[in-house]
Amino acid sequence: MAIVGGHTDEDTLREGLYVEQDQDENIADFFDNEYENDGRLLILTGSAGDGKSALLARGYEKAKGNIPEERVKMDATEARRRDENYSDRLTSFFDTIESDIQSESGPRSAIAINYGLAIDYFQRKGMADTFDEIWGAIDESQNELFYESTEHNISVLNLSHRETYETAPESLGEGLVYDLIDRFDPMNENSPFTEAYEREKSECPAGDDCPLQYNIRQLSTTSVKRQLARLFAGWSVVTGSYLNPRTIIDNIASLLLPKSQPHDRDHEVCPIGAALENGTTTAHPEDLIWNATFDTLGTNNRNEASKIDPASHTTFAIDQQALEWATGANGTEEALPSLPAVEFDESVERVRTVLRKQYLNMGDGKTILDKPTFQEFAAALTYFNNGRPQEHVSRTQELLSTVQKALGGWTGRQRGDGLVEFIDAKRSASYRYLSDWEQPEFDADKCAEETESLAVPGRLKLMAEPSSSEEPLIPIPISFNIYQLLTQVSEGYTPNATDLNQSHAIRVLHSRLEDFTNKREKVVVEGRSNETKVTIEDDNLALRISREGSK
Repeated sequence: MAIVGGHTDEDTLREGLYVEQDQDENIADFFDNEYENDGRLLILTGSAGDGKSALLARGYEKAKGNIPEERVKMDATEARRRDENYSDRLTSFFDTIESDIQSESGPRSAIAINYGLAIDYFQRKGMADTFDEIWGAIDESQNELFYESTEHNISVLNLSHRETYETAPESLGEGLVYDLIDRFDPMNENSPFTEAYEREKSECPAGDDCPLQYNIRQLSTTSVKRQLARLFAGWSVVTGSYLNPRTIIDNIASLLLPKSQPHDRDHEVCPIGAALENGTTTAHPEDLIWNATFDTLGTNNRNEASKIDPASHTTFAIDQQALEWATGANGTEEALPSLPAVEFDESVERVRTVLRKQYLNMGDGKTILDKPTFQEFAAALTYFNNGRPQEHVSRTQELLSTVQKALGGWTGRQRGDGLVEFIDAKRSASYRYLSDWEQPEFDADKCAEETESLAVPGRLKLMAEPSSSEEPLIPIPISFNIYQLLTQVSEGYTPNATDLNQSHAIRVLHSRLEDFTNKREKVVVEGRSNETKVTIEDDNLALRISREGSK
């Protein structure tokens, strides 16, 4: 279920779920605080579900006396109106406002448009030349959140770069993610659900046996809300998945609403409780918030997502406890008090539910989010995306040191002479080519600049200085999965033992590894069994070739 919709849908629930962010100030300045009759155009772009229409509609509503309604266009984000006439509507809108943009006079204008639709209109339909200034501003805005083109009198707010959660290890998930989860807490005075919850709590036919009522009650616990926010944000970082407002709200609704069986949709109060009471359905373990959270995040069918599930991590202590729960007289009864009428088919389901409940409720247990590797990666994301705060220097340096060491050991050759193998072409079955390893240093300013330009969550772009100062900086794109691999390589793991060709980042590392060697000055050729050794060195515009034991 998704509590989302177009800007034309009047819905007090969506209004109650709206959380203001810094971007609301940009909109307020444009429409009201800094308004002038300068013909300026504001473009809100990004992907579907990132709140463009809601942001624009709220800003315009507060100051619509300044701008005629026809100068604000919000339907360029609605999929249901992407018909054969959508390009005609856009052309008509741009024709109306173009002269004011160029003359810097007249009322301001604004449009919310999906970036994919903009690509379709300007490039595929050939309108980029017709409205070159508008398309140019959209295209140039792709690397930053708020772009202002003084040359073309256009501002672009690119919501693909909006931060919806903090990545710092100590505050992971704080921000919009936590605020939206908090809005679903009926005890929150700003929640749009308070009145409905109080009514359904007293009138639900199933009473305490209703899993929906049970799930909602758990959100009144601050620790649960914080852990949910942390998991949502960690899921986004680990999997590289977008976590925009639509996804956040959809995820929250999905973990609250039982979905294993059909509901009694005609019941006026609680269709889920009514279906349980009349016997048309029964509650199952996956209906509980403890399990629904991880089902919603896809931990059962995505390898990356499974890393954030405490039930997928094991230690000797956890194994012992699970064995006691599974074989004891009371089993998990004490750990799962006050449950609704849920039918567990086997003890494994109970143990899994307990592990997840303890993690969400009290922070007990471990996932990848609690490991030093993730905390270093999250700290580096925060460091390079937020002006390089000093409190994250230490963990970021740990990450950079790990990357340096991993690059040096990439071929799995742990040598004491400082030589590493490099691959300029196809690997030889008979010989290996080596040179002196030169430890790459990273340009912190460029790392920050390039990382900030990325719109994909959970991505770093390190910029390494090659051995020759005349060469351009070498980009090293790193996801969390890549960093885990680099950590293993730094500890002696040999990546060549695994087929890594599926990863673009790995291919980049392979193709540029030789740039971290001194191969322009010295190359060593060895047989695969180390029986031959030839050294080729630069010797004042000539080459000096020597064989082991001779000149």
